[in-house]
Amino acid sequence: MAYHLLHDSKEYEVNLNRVEGDKYSADIDGKSIAFEFVPISPNKRVLIIDNVYYPVSFSQTNDKITVFLEGEIFELEWLEGKKSAVRSLAKEHKGQTEKKITAPMPGKILKILVKVNQAVKVNQALFIVESMKMENEVQCHMAGKIAKINFKENDLVSVGDPIIEIE
Repeated sequence: MAYHLLHDSKEYEVNLNRVEGDKYSADIDGKSIAFEFVPISPNKRVLIIDNVYYPVSFSQTNDKITVFLEGEIFELEWLEGKKSAVRSLAKEHKGQTEKKITAPMPGKILKILVKVNQAVKVNQALFIVESMKMENEVQCHMAGKIAKINFKENDLVSVGDPIIEIE
């Protein structure tokens, strides 16, 4: 997908392609970059470039997107007639597609916030994973009941490990 972005009065041409799962490639003004865009919650992601993790959060109003990355605030404005790439990524990754909640990043499970047979709501916090000295709360993408918890506190997990199963 091709996008034109405005940032600080400068226009950028961005071609974004989903490679597989959370993996993407982008060409920004002719410079290629490969990255992963891993969900944590509806407006939080981890951007992984060359095995370096960057926590990202964003908000959107109309055609403007505010991105928070490494203490910096970026205001992006989409040119007329273009849709938001960040918004598209957010919709794709709003939650897991299956009834499994997976680890969004490698790390250590600090706290499990639910129990088996407990009813859960959309956006309810399920567990906290620590990665690179940051605590990341992982939320539920669907209402249901906790069927199984596959890990316990202090366990080490990898990206994609099924932590919790929902029924």
